[in-house]
Amino acid sequence: ETQSLVFFGMIGEKLRFDVSGMRYECSEILLKRFPKSLLGNASKRLEFYDEKSGTYVFEKGLKLFSSK
Repeated sequence: ETQSLVFFGMIGEKLRFDVSGMRYECSEILLKRFPKSLLGNASKRLEFYDEKSGTYVFEKGLKLFSSK
């Protein structure tokens, strides 16, 4: 199951993320608002991109993505 992160009707290319098996989608437009962050900077997140699945894969660090 993929959790979609939708903020105020933002549209644009959706990026897919797999964080320790949890799947997420988020608008690239939203992430570009934070260019110094890992997810907001296309160059920084490139090393985590899996071309076969079209997903950015983060094996560890689920706590970093938690909203709790």
